[in-house]
Order: sequence, then structure tokens, then C-alpha cells
Amino acid sequence: MEIKTTLRTRDIKDMTEKIEKYRAQAPSGKTIIPIIIYTIEGERPEKLINTAKLHSIMLIKHYGEYEFERIDQ
Repeated sequence: MEIKTTLRTRDIKDMTEKIEKYRAQAPSGKTIIPIIIYTIEGERPEKLINTAKLHSIMLIKHYGEYEFERIDQ
């Protein structure tokens, strides 16, 4: 999981690289669920969502102290 204030497509791509390195070293059969939590979209939300879907990364937007929403559409 990573936490970002402002999410950009390069953040998603950077996380994809980290996940691939981890998967290469992870024990066989281990489930990996990559998640990015963010507050502000640094680019068009559609572009971010599409990039995250392409790389199988879950996006969660943080709105308030305890308010979160999974973003996938």
C-alpha cells in the first residue's frame, strides 16, 4: 500500500514496478493486493482509473478524517 496526497499516473506506474519486483521475490502462492490511497487527483480521474485497472491496482480516495471510497469507475 502507498499513500499519496496527489495521485498521478507516474505514481501508479512506479508502484507497478515495485510490485513486480516484490512478486519476483515473494513466496509462491502469496496473494498481493496493491492499493494506493490518495486525496487529490493530479490528472483526469478517468486516466488514473484506467491506468490503475490496467495494472490491477486498487484506488481508494480519502475525503475526511475517516471517510474513504474505493474508486473504480
